[in-house]
Amino acid sequence: DRNVKSLGIHHTQHRILMYISRHDGVISQKQISERFEISPAAVAGTIKKLEHNGYITRKVSENDNRYNDIQITDKGRKIIDDSRSFFIEIDKKTFENFTDEEVEQLMYLLNKMKKSLSEEEGN
Repeated sequence: DRNVKSLGIHHTQHRILMYISRHDGVISQKQISERFEISPAAVAGTIKKLEHNGYITRKVSENDNRYNDIQITDKGRKIIDDSRSFFIEIDKKTFENFTDEEVEQLMYLLNKMKKSLSEEEGN
């Protein structure tokens, strides 16, 4: 969070910007709302702020006027690149004292926990 704040972008805006970047701007506000479990109004406000601050541009889709085509600007791309650098450094620091086998075991156990929680949600 401290690293994201140093970029000058709010945490929620950052998460949504990263999500948009992974989907090449081809995503609906409804999908963002569902992914982050926030209201469509909150997504609309965040998208508007991202656009106002120059991180994205949007225009009505030529294919379907219910959707916006979202493009990440150079300013937004710099945030994404800087963030990825932060994440790589954090990963390196987090796992620097782990052997490959320990990392593999940790991933196995975390996936096992995730599966248990997913099964619980299905009940």
